[in-house]
Amino acid sequence: MAEMRAVLDWAHNRALKEDIRCSKLGEVEKDQSDLRFGEIVKHLDRKAKLFFRIIVRKGMNQLMLLDDKRRNDVLDICIHCVRVGEKYYDVNFYLSASLLGQLKRKFSLREGVV
Repeated sequence: MAEMRAVLDWAHNRALKEDIRCSKLGEVEKDQSDLRFGEIVKHLDRKAKLFFRIIVRKGMNQLMLLDDKRRNDVLDICIHCVRVGEKYYDVNFYLSASLLGQLKRKFSLREGVV
């Protein structure tokens, strides 16, 4: 758990863009978060840990959408389903894919659970 938090903190400090959304229990629609990352990270638990991912997204534009004109590769470091009170929070940090090597050297990542 500690290493997962460290990865999220590392990503938070290097993010090109962050997307933090929330939904009420039982709802599908996501709204902009009313909490900052620092408050959400305090509520990480074993259930949320199951929804931690590091994804390499190929060919994204600056809005993090697929785009034929501007092709950038980004890292999407995310955790979903963090429960705080009666809401669930999803956190995505988008970083330059060039940081993948640094991420691998700094943290002992393996496929599966970090």
